Amino acid sequence: MVDFMTKDPVIADWVVFPRFLMDYSVGFTAKWTYTLLYNELLNRGEPDGDGHYFVQTPVAELARTLHKSQSSVKRALQELERAANEAVWADFAPHIWYPEPDELAHLPYR
Repeated sequence: MVDFMTKDPVIADWVVFPRFLMDYSVGFTAKWTYTLLYNELLNRGEPDGDGHYFVQTPVAELARTLHKSQSSVKRALQELERAANEAVWADFAPHIWYPEPDELAHLPYR
């Protein structure tokens, strides 16, 4: 099935709003941007060879659908990315390795 982009994007009568977004500390535009992308994924997402799903939606189309500027949508995407990175790295305890002086002398340098 082929779906074409239209001049006026159409939002379904209902969308799936992920429950975790209710308590997620991101702004309103970020929540709705995620919701629109998630619903696009459910409706038209294509898996790659590894089973990862991707969806391509132009920022201009998201902005038109949300009745926001493109810069607002880009800020929302940055906010979502920053929040996701914080969630992924929150419980990660970095291990810092310091080589001994004799090990350091034998490390290959570029």
